[in-house]
Amino acid sequence: MPKPLARRILTEMPIDFGGQADYIDPDKKHRIEHGGHPYGEGFPSNEAASESYPDMMRKIERYTGVRPRNQRDVQRLMMQMQQSVMTAMQLEYDHRDELQQVAVDLVLDLPEFRGARAAIDRGDLRIQAELTEQVDLPRRHLEAEPDDPNNTDLQVPEIAQQLGDEVSKRRFVNMMIQGNAINKNHAYHMVADRLRQIDPQLLNLYGTMVSVGEFAYWAIPEDHWKQFMRHAPAGGSVRLSRGEDGVPVIHAQAVVFPVLVQEIVKGLMEYLSHEEDADPETRKYVRGKADTLTDEQWDVMIGPGAWRKFMRAFGDSEEDQAFLPHVYDHLIHLPPREFKQIVTNIIRGTPEGHRYVRELIHRFKQA
Repeated sequence: MPKPLARRILTEMPIDFGGQADYIDPDKKHRIEHGGHPYGEGFPSNEAASESYPDMMRKIERYTGVRPRNQRDVQRLMMQMQQSVMTAMQLEYDHRDELQQVAVDLVLDLPEFRGARAAIDRGDLRIQAELTEQVDLPRRHLEAEPDDPNNTDLQVPEIAQQLGDEVSKRRFVNMMIQGNAINKNHAYHMVADRLRQIDPQLLNLYGTMVSVGEFAYWAIPEDHWKQFMRHAPAGGSVRLSRGEDGVPVIHAQAVVFPVLVQEIVKGLMEYLSHEEDADPETRKYVRGKADTLTDEQWDVMIGPGAWRKFMRAFGDSEEDQAFLPHVYDHLIHLPPREFKQIVTNIIRGTPEGHRYVRELIHRFKQA
């Protein structure tokens, strides 16, 4: 969670994603509209941004009463967010055990993750969720790892191209993981009655922290963001491991309930994204290049809108949405270039993209 930025210098520039002039870092705005983001040419970044940005701004105004349009507004919002986090942590403290289980149940009740509940009931998967003041942040790289000069494979053009394609595919996968998770930031409303029993303040505190937390990725210039990420404490984290019995375990931690929900979703998406037949050395190389904190900020900005567009191919039927893990698993195992082309078509909402998803759902229903 970003801290107050009272001493940060933020540049002001209007943006017109939602029909009104709002605040966004101008360099990020230019890269969204003209390229320079991590998803390559042809990706509809402006369409994805325009899908989620206006909704985020409406939620900020709803929960804080502020429509940010200048530096003073941004600094005020960051301070409100930090205070909301601190207050929520205090209110949650005596209810952590209960909220941890509520977070797991909330996620497993979502249509796309009901199959995960069945896997847990069978003993094929475990989720460990923890609310804590101190998050154990897995080692993440700020920038892509440099190439090893002793790696002779990279001197072979065909191998270098193949690895580059795998890195590009992983960037798309990370965007999808973050996109689904960020879209669940307001899923706490599904358990609103229970939260009101703990304290009626929680709903508005959560709304403030998650909406302003998302906005920070848009408002903070990238060089300031990198500086911040070198020293910032983590608001949440997730990692996958295997127990001594070989069962996959999702370890999710967060300082507050909505972020714990987000981390559980990320863990399940990462679990679904695992290519079990991938070469371990290739996977290590790809993660070192693609899983960076610098690119993660783009996943948080672009991913939510991209995921919403992706999910439109499934329609409003919860029965069809329940087949998302099967469709997603099929896509994950496609060759990198085919994967990017098909996923881009789905996000664009092309007839070909939607037909591809509908045919897969039909096939899985008949299986």
